[in-house]
Amino acid sequence: MSATTSTEPSDHPVERFDPESFRGELVEAEHLVRYRWAASAVAGRDVLDAGCGEGYGSRLLAGLGGARRCVGIDVDERTIAAARTAYGDLDALHFEPGDVTRLPFTDDSFDVVTCFETIEHVAAQREAVAELARVLRPGGLLLISSPNRGVYPPGNPFHERELTAAEFETLLQGSFAHVALMRQHNWIVSAVLDDEAFAAGDAEGGLDMETGKLIGKRPGEELYTLAVCGHSGERGPGRMGLLTHGLEVRRWIDELDRRAGEIVVLRRTLAATEQELLEARDARSVAMAQLERQTYWLERGKIDLDAWMRRRPLRLAFLALTLVLRVLRRLRGSR
Repeated sequence: MSATTSTEPSDHPVERFDPESFRGELVEAEHLVRYRWAASAVAGRDVLDAGCGEGYGSRLLAGLGGARRCVGIDVDERTIAAARTAYGDLDALHFEPGDVTRLPFTDDSFDVVTCFETIEHVAAQREAVAELARVLRPGGLLLISSPNRGVYPPGNPFHERELTAAEFETLLQGSFAHVALMRQHNWIVSAVLDDEAFAAGDAEGGLDMETGKLIGKRPGEELYTLAVCGHSGERGPGRMGLLTHGLEVRRWIDELDRRAGEIVVLRRTLAATEQELLEARDARSVAMAQLERQTYWLERGKIDLDAWMRRRPLRLAFLALTLVLRVLRRLRGSR
């Protein structure tokens, strides 16, 4: 899942992924693998990272990817300041404040544009895609991602509008002649490695190994949908995977077990409450039946209760009985 951290309050509600906070976890692999995938297509090219957030991805594109120039933009100026401090150590890398719906660049400025986990934060999505298309040079590539609504967990308060894979494709086709979808999902991997690969823990290092997959899913069932877009049908990056710590799976299983225990307790509480409601309903039904039976016999005996209650001795006796019953109830309650 796309676990994130938020920056300090600003004019824009923001959601940010900080790799240092999730080192070695699956969410880190989710974010980094997209940039590693894009990095294979940026060597010697001018790159825009639209919605760069903390800047870790822009740094990867400029460093590992070897981009000639990489510009990271984000709508939040405090985030841009933090990115400059943390990742602005390369001459080829620059960070600037900017809105993806009004990019501060001239037409045909970049060979590659990346826009990962940003479009769902934007209300004016068509305008944003049109802007990404405008600044892309002929023969260039837009590499973009979006959480897949219906598969990605719902309820993220920072998301303006999530898209299904089909909606995402339709949105992109409004500005690009060529759109090819890629699917990103999480899998558990068991790997056989030599000592060098076994000891490696750097996301920038590749593993030369054969991989296979035991379980398949249909397109549209992916957690994230990615797309390669262009004006002239340029080929995009190929397949990419990134392994991470297997013990996180055990942690999530433990968390599910804990929540399952909470659900069991909740179900028991609900069952007990339902039983109490049933008993109360039954008691009410019995009381109503008794009243109906008493009313029936009063009517059959032609007994006028109002007339009887107007008789002073009977009325006084009834009031005395009511007082006695009230005292008895209080005595029982004080025990």
